[in-house]
Amino acid sequence: MVKTTTESSNYQNIEGMKVLIVEDNTVNLSILTNLLNEIGLNISIAPDGEIALKLISELKPDLVLLDIMLPKKDGYEVCLIMKTNEATKNIPVIFITSKADSEDILRGFSMGGVDYITKPFNPKETLVRVQTQLKLQAVTKQLIEKTEKLRESNKELEDFCSVASHDLKEPLRKVSIFGDRLSKECSDSLNEKGKSYLANIQDATDRMGQFIDDLLEFSKVTFAAKEFKPVDLNIIIKKVLGNLEAQIEQVNGVIKVQSLPTVKANPLQLSQLFLNLISNSLKFRKKEVSPIINIQSMPTGDETVKIIVQDNGIGIDSKSLERIFNPFERLNPNSAYEGSGMGLAICKRIVDRYKGTITVESELDHGTQFNIVWPQPKTGL
Repeated sequence: MVKTTTESSNYQNIEGMKVLIVEDNTVNLSILTNLLNEIGLNISIAPDGEIALKLISELKPDLVLLDIMLPKKDGYEVCLIMKTNEATKNIPVIFITSKADSEDILRGFSMGGVDYITKPFNPKETLVRVQTQLKLQAVTKQLIEKTEKLRESNKELEDFCSVASHDLKEPLRKVSIFGDRLSKECSDSLNEKGKSYLANIQDATDRMGQFIDDLLEFSKVTFAAKEFKPVDLNIIIKKVLGNLEAQIEQVNGVIKVQSLPTVKANPLQLSQLFLNLISNSLKFRKKEVSPIINIQSMPTGDETVKIIVQDNGIGIDSKSLERIFNPFERLNPNSAYEGSGMGLAICKRIVDRYKGTITVESELDHGTQFNIVWPQPKTGL
């Protein structure tokens, strides 16, 4: 058969794909083989269930056309074995059979079949159904390949970040060590200007080390897999406050936590999120005023949870609110507040990865409120 230009364009993405026909009736087998040969498919044949399973394992076909009434193992059993095997479970199966009762059809789908064609079959209809499944399979394979390449690329980039972080910190570590030695052993030999220079070197070294740590943490959020598991926010906040105990005591901070919900997320990423937000509120406090931080949740009326972190700190100029979640963004002078400007960028990256939102409300001298809207999967906890 000579294909027209239109027909060729329809077949070009499935030509050469592998199809296994499992059929013991020679007439039906001949019809199917001739039909599929017309569109350039790579066809294999199995006359019974046992041979079919062997060929499926060896050839990994792109599609199986499976009769139900077969010698040795019937089509249902063949399909069930395929779908319980990790290596073959994603191969689509179209049942082709004379069993046309609704119970038989439902059983075929329950076994993992993607389509069901009854005999005597219509050649044109059968061809369309085969093409549809092969095109879907071709797209699926492309997505799997692209996902795997992206995973490998991310792994390489993650490894690079880890190595780069180590290589960058090693010389900094030496600068810090020798700076401390110089300060302890030679400070008496330095005049006031020399001591000031040395203090600046040590301060810059510490800030650079913190910058590298924050940058690595930012990259970890990007590469880390999303993990949906039930996480009690009350437990997360309790652990975070335990880690910040010394800092809270130092500034006489007061943390008020209302009962919080359970969400689905990665617990380590949630800990990082609230550690950054609470640390931020403790850092950007008013002079001579004890920081008060309120953490609560509010109903939204939809499939989300809203968590609020509110403080009585120095606040943020309304003109700067749009920039607050940008990486390396520092809204205050370096000398006034320590930090790399990565904390809130990490928070936004974490929330974004779970398809949530984080917004800020603030004005100078009137504190800041962060609003996190966290999605709740409909499947429940």
